[in-house]
Amino acid sequence: MLIDSSITLNFSSGKASGTDGCNSISGSYKSGGNKLTFGDDFMSTMMACSEPVMRQAAAYITALNQTKSFSLVNGVLAILDNAGNELAAFKKLNTSDLAGTSWMVTGYNIGEDAVTTLIPGSEISLSFSMDGKISGKAGCNNYSATYEINQGAIKLGPVASSKTMCLEPTGIMQQEAAFLNGLSTVSSFRMDGNSLDLLAADGSIVLLLQIIQ
Repeated sequence: MLIDSSITLNFSSGKASGTDGCNSISGSYKSGGNKLTFGDDFMSTMMACSEPVMRQAAAYITALNQTKSFSLVNGVLAILDNAGNELAAFKKLNTSDLAGTSWMVTGYNIGEDAVTTLIPGSEISLSFSMDGKISGKAGCNNYSATYEINQGAIKLGPVASSKTMCLEPTGIMQQEAAFLNGLSTVSSFRMDGNSLDLLAADGSIVLLLQIIQ
């Protein structure tokens, strides 16, 4: 796997999801015994990455399409093709608490299951404090709220923000409004390495974030 890319696979509530190294992906799967297949309904966000990462992502999706079975040995999940050849292997990650971490938003939901990147020249940050609060910059204004986490579920309290009006870059206030409104719909999260997805109750992506090193 390429440096600075993260390929992950999660199984939850009858759906498979994760990252292909560039974009978040999700779709259906079927399993029984050691049999495993993935549906042709996989959806992906539309972020662009470097050519090597995009090639790697395409190879990963091809591997999922070719999957016919799996093996689980010593905590390592291997997906296999029809001949039993290993296509990819995954090691289980422990989902840690978000407290004390800081993130930069890389994408946000604009409705109809569409996720877009931020306006060039803008930044949105989100930090989880140890005392149950989130805070950051929404693009123009500072904001804060409370949060509670319980086994992958997250509940955010009402958001308070400053009231500055910014004129540049163009569209910054609309983007900020979409971000702040999105926070109120967050109900769960998925953390894969240096990536964090905040999700709505139906499992759709609300925000995509990358950890601040």
